Amino acid sequence: MQGAAKTNIEGVDVLIVSASYGRSKESRLFLVNFDECSEEDAPMDDEMKRKKIMYPPGMEDVHVSPTSEYVWFLTEFGKKERLPFTPGAKNRRVTFAIKKSKIVDLLGVEADSSDSSDSSDSGEGE
Repeated sequence: MQGAAKTNIEGVDVLIVSASYGRSKESRLFLVNFDECSEEDAPMDDEMKRKKIMYPPGMEDVHVSPTSEYVWFLTEFGKKERLPFTPGAKNRRVTFAIKKSKIVDLLGVEADSSDSSDSSDSGEGE
């Protein structure tokens, strides 16, 4: 796990977890709908209760802002990082975002139109 955030998007409680497996393997973004989980569930092990999306290597931090319609991500490596590492080479990390409404769509649930709150707690990985 590289980064994680919990948020409520359009009335759906969602856990967002990023996982990175080095420079040569795709990263994974896991989305878990809390409403489909009981206290006994281990949702990351249950493919019916979570959605996995593949991304390029190095996805790391996850940030959810209650005032933005996006969830933001930061990569660990730059797009053009050279291997092996070259001293003095620039490594510009990549930042990208996904619309919160797209996350609800990816989970395949209908948003609760009666609850327009968007409270969030975010954390960043090491």
